[in-house]
Amino acid sequence: MLSGTGGANITKKASACALHGDSESTEKDTVMGELVWKKDEQGYVLSAFFWGYIFSQILGGYLAGRYGGRLVIGFTILGSAVLTLISPLAATTSVFAFIVVRAFMGFMQGAIFPAFHTMWSMWAPPLERSLLTGLTYAGAQIGNTAVMPLSGLLCKYGFAGGWPSIFYVRPAFLWCFLWFFYVSDRPSHSKRISKKELNYIENSLADILAPDSKK
Repeated sequence: MLSGTGGANITKKASACALHGDSESTEKDTVMGELVWKKDEQGYVLSAFFWGYIFSQILGGYLAGRYGGRLVIGFTILGSAVLTLISPLAATTSVFAFIVVRAFMGFMQGAIFPAFHTMWSMWAPPLERSLLTGLTYAGAQIGNTAVMPLSGLLCKYGFAGGWPSIFYVRPAFLWCFLWFFYVSDRPSHSKRISKKELNYIENSLADILAPDSKK
């Protein structure tokens, strides 16, 4: 995917995901990537996600409180999936285009965890809230752990030249469908919760859910 550096020393570095290599014995470990970006450009690419991320967390919490965490989380994941699909095109167009896509992706994903906290405030009984919130954060790290080895395999053996296939394999679209189908903002809005569980949650969160019961 990416050459180690731009300029005269480019043949001295290994690429992040090589497309071809030099057959000479003295350079048998030297590989070249398709994208030739300078060191400072690589730094901008790596940091662009967080430029967007820091600006949407407060906004994400506000929108989740106003419109519900279900919509905020669902649409931010869906938007991130679309941005991921166009990432290879952006990367091969220009480094600036890829930086913009990464920044927008960070902006979308910055709203996710604040929205999850809004949802757990409506669903998690006080004695279970810490555990359920911890599982939410752990799930993100488990996902990263699973995706990274798979990305390496796609980079080496995948379609569309290898590295682009990492961006094209998108289970996030299926995830969004299941999310919107199964998830509700409040226990009282769910069609799949048992009466016993509903009563347990509502009784433990009576002060929080009271406004909803008056509607």
